[in-house]
Amino acid sequence: MHTTSIAAILVSLAVAITTTASPALEKRIIGGGPVLKGEMPFIAQLVNKRSPCTGFLVGPQTIMTAAHCLRDRTHTGIVVGGTKFKVGKSVTAVEYVPHPDYNSTSDTNDIGLIFIKEKVKGPYAKIRDASYPKSLSKITAAGFGYIDNKGTEPKGLNKVNLNVARSKACKDSFPDFDKKTQFCTLPNPLGHSVCGGDSGGPMSQNSKVIGIVSHGVPGKMCGQDGGYQYYTFIRPFLPWVDLEVERFKKNQTVVPA
Repeated sequence: MHTTSIAAILVSLAVAITTTASPALEKRIIGGGPVLKGEMPFIAQLVNKRSPCTGFLVGPQTIMTAAHCLRDRTHTGIVVGGTKFKVGKSVTAVEYVPHPDYNSTSDTNDIGLIFIKEKVKGPYAKIRDASYPKSLSKITAAGFGYIDNKGTEPKGLNKVNLNVARSKACKDSFPDFDKKTQFCTLPNPLGHSVCGGDSGGPMSQNSKVIGIVSHGVPGKMCGQDGGYQYYTFIRPFLPWVDLEVERFKKNQTVVPA
């Protein structure tokens, strides 16, 4: 079954904003509020007009994001640590590493790493020892992006509280759902949701980042009625993350700034 990656929605933004075929699909965090300065010091912006994404620092030279955000590597810039749009510390990508088993059709294993030249001081996102989220528990999504279907850029980083869905409901809405590596959130009656450009952003619970914004179901994106949203559960991928970080440290030839 083919999914619609959240970042991929923005690929057709120039066309969508002049038609009625994709109402509200270009909105970002919907129904949320601003993140305060210093609240998420690990946040990263992958700036790209065609398909922007969000990410987060998990180490001094490591940004975690969604694998599908790394398909288009023509980012005009990577900014870390800022809560204002396109404002923060600019860094230089050295290497893009999508998970080797990422499936672009089902968006399974949707996790990737960006290694950067500069060493950035923490604090970093806490991704260790996080349990699988319980059904109906609250979880917080955060990201940058357009705030309406006219392509209006946000003033800053936004967040929204969502409710975790039962695995059966996740599977019923999207048959390719894999409980071992994914979880999903319930449709919100007020339309609160993640949307295009939130891809790769952190899903936080109990001060830990346990997931990555991944994809939605075609035709039910961005707060539309019945729209479940899907996320990569980070914990199963930690051994791969550790191996890649060690490989980068061992093999890098760029002298960190």
